[in-house]
Amino acid sequence: MWTESPENDMPHHAHSDAQLIAELANDVSLEGVHQVADTLASQLARLRTQRVVANIHASVQGAQEVSRLLQQFAVGHVRAPQENVLAALRGE
Repeated sequence: MWTESPENDMPHHAHSDAQLIAELANDVSLEGVHQVADTLASQLARLRTQRVVANIHASVQGAQEVSRLLQQFAVGHVRAPQENVLAALRGE
């Protein structure tokens, strides 16, 4: 898995997948999912040029947060994203 071996190339579809999730979430007004997925897409774009282990870990957290929010939505709950995940994705 590329997250465990930073020297390996990131899958080429990871960035576009995050962008697509952000667009789809925006289309159906899932603001929290949109916010995390959009920030994740930006983070993945940065990872293409600069590999920093902390950024890779933040990207994994972002993907897990998108999954968590979608799972919550699937059972009828719309939750806000975790601020610490967004902050990590922004590099704060």
